[in-house]
Amino acid sequence: MKSCTTLLILTLVACADSKKKSSGLPTGTVTFKTGFPLTARHSGVFHDIQGKRDLVYFADAVTTKKLLLFTTSGNLVDSIPLGIAIDSLDEIAGLCVTDMYTVVLSSMYTNKLLIIDHSGKCSKSMDLSRALTRPNGLQYECWASPTTSFMINSSAYFDVALKGSSVPTHSNT
Repeated sequence: MKSCTTLLILTLVACADSKKKSSGLPTGTVTFKTGFPLTARHSGVFHDIQGKRDLVYFADAVTTKKLLLFTTSGNLVDSIPLGIAIDSLDEIAGLCVTDMYTVVLSSMYTNKLLIIDHSGKCSKSMDLSRALTRPNGLQYECWASPTTSFMINSSAYFDVALKGSSVPTHSNT
């Protein structure tokens, strides 16, 4: 089954001054041929400083297990394999491309972060479980936002929730 995504990108131009130049953003319809269905959690835009351009990324963590990088005009730039990362994390919750050679991934339930390189190999792995366990035994898990990137200005931001399985139960026996 082939899948593609079509995005309509509009340029907003002020009507007050007809001599003003456009912002330079592309207008019209752009098609990204991914070959897999898309989710907001595994897609986004980043600025490639070296190439001096914006790139759009889409990832499939289930079937094809790859991350695709496109130009804003829909041309495929690169494909990064995600299989090794998925094997380590079990399930990818958050994904953020920070540059052409670095992807930061967060797990769904295991409080792990991975940094992978362009070839999909892990360059750094962090388990946050110990930091998310209180002295009284209560455990928390971190969650990446389902709609926005969890990486902002080189910092990771997560929602933190109490694990119900760590709450002691009291019985009246």
